[in-house]
Amino acid sequence: MAEFDKRRNALVKNTSSEKQVNRAADKEESRRQRELNDIATIMATVEGRRFIYRCINELCHYDMDDFNNSGSITFHSLGERNIGRIIKSDCLEASIERYQEAEQENWKFLQNEGV
Repeated sequence: MAEFDKRRNALVKNTSSEKQVNRAADKEESRRQRELNDIATIMATVEGRRFIYRCINELCHYDMDDFNNSGSITFHSLGERNIGRIIKSDCLEASIERYQEAEQENWKFLQNEGV
């Protein structure tokens, strides 16, 4: 089994090289901007907002209590919730307006479902 070569995949191979460090920072910034653009694209549609909101709140149990008598269940719930926090944070960074729109759409759906 081949061992993973960390140096080969590293953005900076020589930390004393200002050029490499700057180039790595540019690549990281570009990667982050691409991620945020991807999220903004998903959030641009009603279906995308519905999917994101469902992931955060139903699948990741963002607003639920994590405690359970079983420690392993508690830790599992905390892991799910942490994923939800990451997704929500990214959504808010990409477009807080679109996330708020998703919340409003979900609230309207819940109100109409109860009728």
